[in-house]
Order: sequence, then structure tokens, then C-alpha cells
Amino acid sequence: MLLKPLRNKVLIKPVKTSKKSKGRIFLPESSTKLTPYAVVVSIGDKVDGDSIKIGAKICYASRNPIAVESEGGKMFIIDDNEIVAVIEEDGE
Repeated sequence: MLLKPLRNKVLIKPVKTSKKSKGRIFLPESSTKLTPYAVVVSIGDKVDGDSIKIGAKICYASRNPIAVESEGGKMFIIDDNEIVAVIEEDGE
């Protein structure tokens, strides 16, 4: 299944927190929460492709993302204005 967001929407795949604590204790599934970080999977035709690129790591602030299931796992559709930062690795 290929999901293509429309207009100003962005399809993102959230990054989960680690299941192991710093002290090497495994945490139960219920204690691992989604962080506000994600990878952009697809963008709508009204999204500025110069600032938000497919594959970019982002920080987002969305109170009500639209959850969708795909072969790639659980993903969300958010508005492009809910992306608050693009995360760049050192050297980019």
C-alpha cells in the first residue's frame, strides 16, 4: 500500500524510544513512548520540498496526528506547519 498525502500534509514514521534503559534494564512495551521525532516518508504537493525533504529527520508537535498502518508499520499524517525543526546530522 502506497500512501500519498494530499495538499499540506506530511506522512511520517515516528522514532521509538529504546526498550533498554541506560542501566541495561529492559523496559516493558507499555513504558516506551513515541518521541516527537520522526522520519518524513512522503509529502503532499503543497509542502515546500526545499525545507522538508523525504527521508529528513524532524521534530514535530502534533496533538492529533492521523494514525495509519502500512507494511512499514505505524505511521502518522500531520500538517506541515506542525513540523517545528529539521534535524541535521553533524557535517550536513
